[in-house]
Amino acid sequence: MGWRSFGIGLVVIFAAIFVFVNRSQVPAAWDASAKADPRFLMLAAVCAAIYLLNYGEMYRRALRSTGLHLPFWTAFRLANAAHFLNMTIVNSGGMAGLAAFLPWVSATDRGDNRRGKAISAYLLVALLGHFVFAFVLAGALGLAASDGQVGRVEIVATGVFVLYTCFSAVLIVAAATSRAAVRWIHSRPGVALDYVRRRLHRPPPHRLGDMKAADELYDALRLMIGNPLAMVPTAIHALLAEVAGVAILWSCLRAFGLNPGLEEPLVAYSMGVLFGIVGFLPAGLGFTEAGLAVALRPFGFTAVDIALVVITYRLFEVWVPFLAGAISLRTAFHGSTVMEQ
Repeated sequence: MGWRSFGIGLVVIFAAIFVFVNRSQVPAAWDASAKADPRFLMLAAVCAAIYLLNYGEMYRRALRSTGLHLPFWTAFRLANAAHFLNMTIVNSGGMAGLAAFLPWVSATDRGDNRRGKAISAYLLVALLGHFVFAFVLAGALGLAASDGQVGRVEIVATGVFVLYTCFSAVLIVAAATSRAAVRWIHSRPGVALDYVRRRLHRPPPHRLGDMKAADELYDALRLMIGNPLAMVPTAIHALLAEVAGVAILWSCLRAFGLNPGLEEPLVAYSMGVLFGIVGFLPAGLGFTEAGLAVALRPFGFTAVDIALVVITYRLFEVWVPFLAGAISLRTAFHGSTVMEQ
């Protein structure tokens, strides 16, 4: 109970910091929306709702692929609580949200390796989402390059993303190879840290050589890749999430009297997500806005139009999931109650 209270307090503090740092966005978005076509704002809101519902179903499908069957609304609350943690606490490649699932696993443990299955399902969503976005990004970059709109900033950001993607692929290959390979990869950050400390003439920290975390990762990855066909529904929902994101941005562009085709929202959405991924702040603060602005400017939109669109888009892309996740976060700390419901 003490650790649970500490965890809740820590999340509340991070959430308060997130709201404080982003406090100017909501009034600005409200002012901007007053100048927008309400029909397209409503469409953007519908797309945001579809995104959240799809997010819950994506996790439900992933959990089902590992043998865990949850009611839709339980999966919905867990998924959005995880999204809330990923947004507000740290840009951790989507891994912070796993903490939302573990209390539920502990509360419903029946001796059937639920922890391993939940971790496997979570990794499945994270990795498939990453690879599906890579596919979308490739298409967006192809369109942008055909118009000569890919600059140095986009190339550098893409390079960082490619490195991260390659690391994810290496993990999967290692899991398909052997437990020892995953243990070796898992130990590399510690080896690198020890090297730096020696160079600084500082003694390396004492380690017990516990490979439990590496073995847990290996087991989760093996469970994930053991049934490739079971990944298909989750991959479809991951693609629908990208479609919903593009649709939200398209609606925001139309709301301010702009008439985009498919290229403008696709390229801008992809650059916004890309910059948010390589950025180090929660929810891509500052980085996503920069990516959107950089991508939209070559299409001939004015700086005022771009600012209005970006502010309004972030209202649906950040604050709607933030509120849904904050409400859903209760699920993460009341796992036994979830199953009763």
